[in-house]
Amino acid sequence: MKWALGYNKLPLRLSSARDETPRGLMNPPFPSNLDNLAYSEAGSRMRDGSLNPAERCNPSAQQSTPPCGSLTKFLSSGLPKIDTDWSKWRLFFCDERLVPIESGDSTYGVYKSALIGTTPLTEDQFIKIDPQLTAEEAAKDYIQQMSVYFPPDSLPRFHMLLLGMGPDGHTCSLFPGHRLLEETSVWVAPITDSPKPPPSRITLTFPVVNNAECCVFAATGASKADIVKRILKDGEALPAGRVQPSNGKLVWLLDEAAGQHVKDVQTGVL
Repeated sequence: MKWALGYNKLPLRLSSARDETPRGLMNPPFPSNLDNLAYSEAGSRMRDGSLNPAERCNPSAQQSTPPCGSLTKFLSSGLPKIDTDWSKWRLFFCDERLVPIESGDSTYGVYKSALIGTTPLTEDQFIKIDPQLTAEEAAKDYIQQMSVYFPPDSLPRFHMLLLGMGPDGHTCSLFPGHRLLEETSVWVAPITDSPKPPPSRITLTFPVVNNAECCVFAATGASKADIVKRILKDGEALPAGRVQPSNGKLVWLLDEAAGQHVKDVQTGVL
């Protein structure tokens, strides 16, 4: 199965789903207990049963997942608890920083230390950047690596993107007001002026993000309540609000605090 990662837990669940059956590249079992991914963030508090399971996306085959930003700590805790055929997983990154693997800012570095040894995953199952390259070179190289798993003449179609969201409404490394919001010519774009350090990164672009079978946002805590309201209730044109799968599902997972201002919002049918 092909994924792109994000995080979280929570009782408030909003979903916007289309009728079409998602078509993946392959068809193996998706982990039935997807709430373990949310479980990763909630920690022991999720054992009390207060968390609704995440909306399950269509089962797919060769599993792949791109981790995103601060979600790493939640996924590092939750993924080892999943019962799945790990040999079918390929983990991609929806964005990544151009830093040494040993750096605390390296998403791959965090997953490498947390998941290799605690799960059957191997380094070869991570589709990772070359941090020695410039941002432009790294983006081109990542596209080449993705081409091994996706047909080069059509947009990549991940089975799932698990996405985080910053307090400014950014997702992946797609920031408010940045020119990359309008990038449509490449799957992966370089960024050297990220408003959030470190400045040099690569990121998936919106055409790829919105071609996914299932996009899941998750947010917890009162600090996210305002930005969640601005996107889901006020309809502000922020990057996270531009995640709208063209032929797939969109799911928001919110705890009580993060969703306090949007309890009356209906985005679709669960």
